[in-house]
This record gives sequence, C-alpha cells and structure tokens, in this order.
Amino acid sequence: TKKARGVSMILSRGCPYSCGFCSISLMNSRKWRWRSPDNVIAEMIELRDRYNVEELSILDDHLVGNRERFLKIMDMMIEKKVGLQWSLPNGVRVDYLDKEILKKMKDSGCISLVLGIQHGSQKMIEIMNTKLDLRKVEPVVRDATNIGLNMAAFLIVGYPGETKEE
Repeated sequence: TKKARGVSMILSRGCPYSCGFCSISLMNSRKWRWRSPDNVIAEMIELRDRYNVEELSILDDHLVGNRERFLKIMDMMIEKKVGLQWSLPNGVRVDYLDKEILKKMKDSGCISLVLGIQHGSQKMIEIMNTKLDLRKVEPVVRDATNIGLNMAAFLIVGYPGETKEE
C-alpha cells in the first residue's frame, strides 16, 4: 500500500504549564503563541495544492490552549474542504478534550492522537505538576473510541518519587 505524503506542521509554540518532566517551557517559554486560523488554513491549502501533501503531523505542545481558535481551524478545514488527514503525535492534554472537540477532530480529518496522561496515579500526577484530574481521562477515551479516533497515550514509568505499587 502507498503511504500518504505527509509533513509536520506547527500551529502554535510554547506552553503555560511547567510539568516536571518537560522542557518545552524552557525551550519555547511559558508564553503560548499561536498562528491565526486564516494563516494556518492558508498553509494547509498551499501544502496540499503546491506540494501534494495528503497528511499532516501537527506537533504543537499546547494545541487546544484556545478552544474557540481550535474549533475555528477545524470548522475552516471542513468548510474549505481542505481534505487532509492529520494526527497529533506530540500528545494533547486530556482535560482540554470533550465530545464536541473530538467529533470535530474526526470530521475535519484527524486520524489519530496521543493523549498526555503521563501516569495512572493522581499522587504521581501531582508530583509531576501536570495539573490533570485523572477522572477526566475515562470519558474522553470512551468518547474518542465511540467517535472512531485512534489513540495512544504517553505514560511515564520510574518517575522520581514513584513507588513499585504506583
């Protein structure tokens, strides 16, 4: 089978969080900077039309930081019939996702995403300083599965402070 012609794309840089395992806030600052939906869509269309790109790997570290902006990008992908498949291999915060966003992701061409869960223990989540409430994970996984999105998760084993039981 022929593989899709794909490229990486960055829609925003930076992350306002300071998770204990991550260097993004050191490299790109805690200030989150994003491109406008119009700018993003124009690049997607250029990649498709000029370079015959069929698939995007979106590498943002805080893609859904502005819900309305993310929804607007996906709405424009649908309205303008961008027609590209896309994925989120860098991971996305689970607590920013819900059924509406997941459905729009699927409708706009998302084929897979990686969930930034990091650990199954709330105590370890607190030590890692991710500010994630693990109770939000199961409903998101259930909704994404029902919608038909392929998923994986980032999990960290052996983090400082972790016990064998955890």
